[in-house]
Amino acid sequence: MKHFWLALNLVLAAIILLSTGCQTNPQPIAPYTGQQAVYQRSHRAPKQVQAHDHQARIAHQPKRVGHASFYGEELRGSPMANGVPFDPDQLTAASWFFPFGTQIRVAHEDRSVIVTITDRGPALKLVRQGRIIDLSEAAFRELADPRQGLIYVRLYRLPSDS
Repeated sequence: MKHFWLALNLVLAAIILLSTGCQTNPQPIAPYTGQQAVYQRSHRAPKQVQAHDHQARIAHQPKRVGHASFYGEELRGSPMANGVPFDPDQLTAASWFFPFGTQIRVAHEDRSVIVTITDRGPALKLVRQGRIIDLSEAAFRELADPRQGLIYVRLYRLPSDS
């Protein structure tokens, strides 16, 4: 009896897999050109919103949230991943999530600072634990007392000039 149910389940699974694989593909979706309207979800009738309004709204949402630490005097003059010697007095940061040269607004509570990504970090084992950015000591001081060591931050990518 046990083998009967096992065989029945295998046959049903095969039928389901074969029937879903035989469906025709829908028409391909046209690529987004920036001209289409974006609709908001709601229980009322859809409200049409212009695409640029939607993109502006998304720009104000954090790109990453997590913990930040800082590195300071002990690494002064050491080459960063971009080849430039590290200066803890500059508003720079290390991140795996953004390209070199990207400007990021780092917000902590009611304070924020704009930094430039110039290095890679934090260590990957720390990233897995929730650390998302290492700030220079000057940038960390703009947000909190360095004695805190670790703070919760929100990262916002700023638009590039080009």
